[in-house]
Parts: sequence; C-alpha cells; structure tokens
Amino acid sequence: MKFRHSDRDKQEIKLDMTAMIDVVFQLLIFFVMTFKTPIYEGDFGIKMPRASNAPSQMTETTTNPMLVRLMADNEGHLQSLNIVFQTDSINYNFDPNNPAGIFRALNEYVIGIVGGQRTPTGGDIEAELEIDFQLRYDYTVKAIEAVSGYREGDQVVTLIEKINFKDTQ
Repeated sequence: MKFRHSDRDKQEIKLDMTAMIDVVFQLLIFFVMTFKTPIYEGDFGIKMPRASNAPSQMTETTTNPMLVRLMADNEGHLQSLNIVFQTDSINYNFDPNNPAGIFRALNEYVIGIVGGQRTPTGGDIEAELEIDFQLRYDYTVKAIEAVSGYREGDQVVTLIEKINFKDTQ
C-alpha cells in the first residue's frame, strides 16, 4: 500500500520563542536579585604577627585551661559540676528545686575570673569541658552558655571564646 502525501499535509511548524526568552530572563533576574551570600561558619578571629625585619622572637604564654566537669546520674540528669582552675577546685551539686542555680554559679565564677570585661588576661583563658557520656544534651548547652558569656540588656558580654571538649575515655 502506497501512501501519498499532498502539499497541503506538509505544513511547517513554527515556534514563537519570544515568550520563552522573556520568561527565562525574568527567572534569571529573579534569582540574581534574591540570591543571598552565605554567612561563613567558623569565621575565627586569627591574630597574625605583623611583618618585621627583626628576627622572630616567639614568646608563648601557656596557661592551664579551666576544666569544667559535668557528671550525670544513670538517667542522664546532671548530678554535679566540678570546676578546676589553677589552685581552685569547686564542686557544685545539682539542686532539682533550683535547676538554673548551678549554671548561674558557674557563670558567676567565670565572671569573677575574667572580671566581666574583655581583658587581655580574660581573653586568653580557655575552658575545657569534660562531660559524662550519659548526660543529656541540654545540660551541655547550658554549661557552654554559662562559660561563654551573658546578655546585659541588648548587649552580649563575651567571657571565654575558646571552649574545648575533653575526651572522657
């Protein structure tokens, strides 16, 4: 069987691309205008030495970090908090009637060390947290908040910036 095609069956299909180009440009403009550059996490303030022609003289002052131990009971609740710094060794027991009291005491101790201000000696203090494996996460976050600083009105007062976690194994 032979098929015959006539000239009227052969029609050219034309696509109008004008509308498609308009939509593509509108989408391009939308995404360019709404793009926000990401805020980099972990942007650390590293103090680099200034360039000098003199030979390098490294003076390294090492201070022992303030050790904060958080002990948990079998259910994962905070049982006690122990602070060891230089010659001080302070132990706070957790009071279920005043759960925020132990972290307030930790915060006041750190304020007493740093002096509530960002001083050169306060800025060099490091905190090292030793946390029981069973301890619930919210107690860890509260301890980090108590060591790192506090809010005074609309202003945040930073106490200790360098916080490390000690391996408990």
